[in-house]
Amino acid sequence: MSNTPHFVGSKECTVRGVLVSMLMAVTFFATQAGAASWAFIGPSDCKCDGFRTYIGLLVDIPAGQNPTEVCKNTPATINGHFFRGAQQCVTPVTPTWGFFEVGDASCSSRGIDPMIKSCVPVSPTNPECKKCSQRLSCELSVISTPLCLAAP
Repeated sequence: MSNTPHFVGSKECTVRGVLVSMLMAVTFFATQAGAASWAFIGPSDCKCDGFRTYIGLLVDIPAGQNPTEVCKNTPATINGHFFRGAQQCVTPVTPTWGFFEVGDASCSSRGIDPMIKSCVPVSPTNPECKKCSQRLSCELSVISTPLCLAAP
């Protein structure tokens, strides 16, 4: 008797395994090839108090798709802030450039990043009752009025 291990159907399993691996690899690369991405996103000038403009270069735009729409729907994370897509897109001819307004403490007169939510207590009897504010861009702010201040 031989000491060499013998696996039933090992040649067949190996061929199937290789074919399945190749199919998965082709599917993965075909899926990845159709996805636009930001090749470069870098800082530019301060735009307004607390915000810096970042400019990104969009690459791998799928053929036949509108570059501006792809740009506005290609997510990016810049300095810890998530964006669903660029706030402004420009395609002079090619390539497509995306512009983002990103909170930046170095552009702020108060030295804080206005995109970070800040809250202050508004009720001396309930420390959990807070009013919060957050600026999302130079033009857009969100202020939450707590329900705890509503009359009973």
